[in-house]
Amino acid sequence: MKLLLTIILAFICISPGKKAQGKLFARTCIDFGIKSHSAKSITLWFMYENNTGKTTCFNKHIASCGCTNVTYTRKPIKPKEKGGVKVEIELNGRKGAVSKTIALYPQGLSPVILKIKGVIK
Repeated sequence: MKLLLTIILAFICISPGKKAQGKLFARTCIDFGIKSHSAKSITLWFMYENNTGKTTCFNKHIASCGCTNVTYTRKPIKPKEKGGVKVEIELNGRKGAVSKTIALYPQGLSPVILKIKGVIK
C-alpha cells in the first residue's frame, strides 16, 4: 500500500501541468550581489504574471524600513496580465550586508513576501 501511494505521489509531482493557481511572482527573492557604497541607491524589479485566474490588485505594502521605496500599479490586474513592482533602496553611504523585506497585499489573495539581499562595499 505504501509503495502504491509513493508511486502515485511521485507521478503527480513529476507530471507536467498548468502553472500553479494563485501564484503571482515566479521569483520572490533577489540577491543583488556586491555593489559599491558610492551608489546613492539600488533599483530592482520583481516581475509578476497574474496566474490566479481572477482579477486582483495590490492594496498596500509594508517595507521593513523607511529607506525602501516601493512602486506598483493601483489598477486591477487581469488574469494573464504581466507587470512589475519597483523597489528602490536608498543607500546613503552605508556599507555592509543588506537584507530588506516587503510584504505586498494583493486583493483576495495571501500576502506575498518579497526579499532583497546583498552587500555594499
